[in-house]
Amino acid sequence: MKNIKKSYFIIFGLIVLAVVCFSTSYAIFSNTKEEHGKLNIVAGNLNYKIESSELDSDSITLPANTSKEIRIKLTSLNEVSSKYELYYILDKTNDKVSVGYSKDTKDNVLGTVEGSSSKIISIVVRNDSDTSSKVTFKVLGGLINNNLALKDGNSLNKEVSLCRYEVGYVWNFDYTGSEQEFTAPCSGTYKLETWGAQGGGYVAIGGYGGYSIGNIILKSNAKLFVNVGESGKSSSTEDLSSTYNGGGAGAIQANYKNIRYFSSGGGATHIAMISGILSNLENEKNNILIVAGAGGGAYSDTTVGSENGGSAGGYIGTNGTQTIKGWGSFGYGGSQTEGGYSICDDTTCSANDWGRKNYSIGGFGYGGSSSIDYRPSSGGGSGYYGGGGSGHVQSAGGGSSYIGNTSLYNKSMYCYNCEESTEESTKTISTTCTSETPTENCSKQGNGYARITYLGN
Repeated sequence: MKNIKKSYFIIFGLIVLAVVCFSTSYAIFSNTKEEHGKLNIVAGNLNYKIESSELDSDSITLPANTSKEIRIKLTSLNEVSSKYELYYILDKTNDKVSVGYSKDTKDNVLGTVEGSSSKIISIVVRNDSDTSSKVTFKVLGGLINNNLALKDGNSLNKEVSLCRYEVGYVWNFDYTGSEQEFTAPCSGTYKLETWGAQGGGYVAIGGYGGYSIGNIILKSNAKLFVNVGESGKSSSTEDLSSTYNGGGAGAIQANYKNIRYFSSGGGATHIAMISGILSNLENEKNNILIVAGAGGGAYSDTTVGSENGGSAGGYIGTNGTQTIKGWGSFGYGGSQTEGGYSICDDTTCSANDWGRKNYSIGGFGYGGSSSIDYRPSSGGGSGYYGGGGSGHVQSAGGGSSYIGNTSLYNKSMYCYNCEESTEESTKTISTTCTSETPTENCSKQGNGYARITYLGN
């Protein structure tokens, strides 16, 4: 009898011990059994599915110096609500790889998900290193009252931007006499600004350079080519050869030393998707994004008077001036379809060898240059189409600017006392503002300039 009672006590003790162990095991996942009531997953693993068109077996290999936003669909394969945390693993240690949630995402990479439901999560992977890197995504889950602890991965619970540059970051391009390259560090919107160069002048003022502006959306690693125009020169005795990026050459009248000062035209400033000075891109117009025309060369005569150069235009350049009647011919401004030319509008000069002659003609990407054969004179300003050089003792015309590329938006051109246009592809605004310092909506003195500003993704 004692043995039977002892057996009952042993069996009862084992039952109590089993209940205690069972309760303790369940407590690993939940503090209260009644909260979920799903005994079939008490001691099992919670399962989730990761889906994304940009992932291969839940992984992505990101090339060097690139960024990418990825949309992941996370689906709970469980019948109960649960906690989850999306995390990542790198194929190799790389402190220049950043992974986290996108600033604009509505769902965090860490949170709760209802049973058998899904969440869309936006994350950003940014590889700022010089080698490619593979990133694998995984998910950890637990019941509502559990604390999750990553053991083999890295948390995604931080904000990461697509671009390592802040909105408003600026790249400046001064005159260098050679082409400069720009590589977009990340996908996004960029503001392009160009200022054309001023024409040469002594006493008289060389025509001012134009200003063009427009926004464009670029992909990461897209290359742009920037050519900044050189300002024109003025002299009565020295070389007046053409200036960088198409400024027309002047010709000196040697027997009027220190009396007659002729000038060369200024060079245009342009940004294109293909390499080359502007005059070499006539057959690549679709790759030209934006152009700011340059001013034409001035003329000064210490005994007779002076003629200011024609300033760059927006859709059409400004003509040179002719106040000294009966002497030579001035240069016309370039347009959107043809260069300016030189012709005398004063009938009193029609009998002269240099009057009413279509020479010193500007063309695509260059201003008209003078020739000693047709009397010394000043060179036209470069532009989308350059201004005409002058014929003898008058001033040259300015070049036109360009914003007609359909990739540009919020675009316009500003020029000094010029003809205006309201058409989207040729929008031109006249201004009296001029500055040696590159200033928005302002014509340029001296060398040209360019600026690219990051506006965000």
